[in-house]
Amino acid sequence: MSREVWFEHTIGPLVIEPVSDIDRRIAIQRIHDTTNLARFAFQISPPLRPGEWARVGYVCEGGGFGLNHYWREAMPRYCRRYEINVRQRRVDLAGCTASEEHRDGSENSAAVSLVWDIDGQGAVMSLTRDRLGPNQFLALRWEPIREPA
Repeated sequence: MSREVWFEHTIGPLVIEPVSDIDRRIAIQRIHDTTNLARFAFQISPPLRPGEWARVGYVCEGGGFGLNHYWREAMPRYCRRYEINVRQRRVDLAGCTASEEHRDGSENSAAVSLVWDIDGQGAVMSLTRDRLGPNQFLALRWEPIREPA
C-alpha cells in the first residue's frame, strides 16, 4: 500500500515511522523524497492472505503547516475503517472541520466523526470514517488562532 505526505514547510528530512501492529511487522519503504514530500509504501510481514486484514499506520515528523492548515488523504482501495490523527504543536484552534469527497465529486460533512481538543502541547485532531472506496478523499481543516512564543 503506497502513501505520500506533503508539507508546506519542513525542519530537516521528513521522518516516517510505522505504528506497531500486534500480529505483523510493518516496514516503511521510501520510494521518492524531496525537501517537503515523501512517497512511501508499507511492507507487511507476513503478507496478508485473501480475506485477512491488518491495522497499518504511520507517524510523520518534521513537517510544518504555514498558511494552509489542512490534511487531505486519498483512498487508493477499499478501506473498512480509516483514522487520521493530527497534532500541531504550540497552537490553539478557533475551529476544525472535516469532509468526505466521493468518486463522483460530491462532498459531505464528516464532522460527526471528528474529535478535536487542545492539550498542554497544542491541538490534537482525530477523524474516523468507515467503508471508504477507491478515489474517495478525506479532508481535515483547522483554523489556528495563535501560536504562543
